[in-house]
Amino acid sequence: MKSNGQTKIYTLCTKRQTQEASWGSHKIIKQEKEITKKVDTLQRPGAVIKVVLVMLMCSTTPGNECKVIPTPIEEFPDIFECTRYGYIYSNDIMETLTREFVNTYGAHTRFTCEKKQVV
Repeated sequence: MKSNGQTKIYTLCTKRQTQEASWGSHKIIKQEKEITKKVDTLQRPGAVIKVVLVMLMCSTTPGNECKVIPTPIEEFPDIFECTRYGYIYSNDIMETLTREFVNTYGAHTRFTCEKKQVV
């Protein structure tokens, strides 16, 4: 059982981690919105709609930002195919990382499938 002093320290650390995690999530959401905005600016009337996969490598370590990572396939005919490929490719990436690396840095992937019109 924790003493009163240990409880206070634990509570302060937990609050700080929650705030840092919340701030990190805010950065990710902002980055994803910027990507969506860029895709939206590419849309033109009369163009064919394609779906673009944007994959990110992220970390739960405070101060580390998600980085866009290249994928072998970037355009798909629909969101279904993009989503399926996103999960498969995420799994392929995670299999190349060690348990120690993932646990130390909180490494994980994120992806989004965005519609865009191709002229």
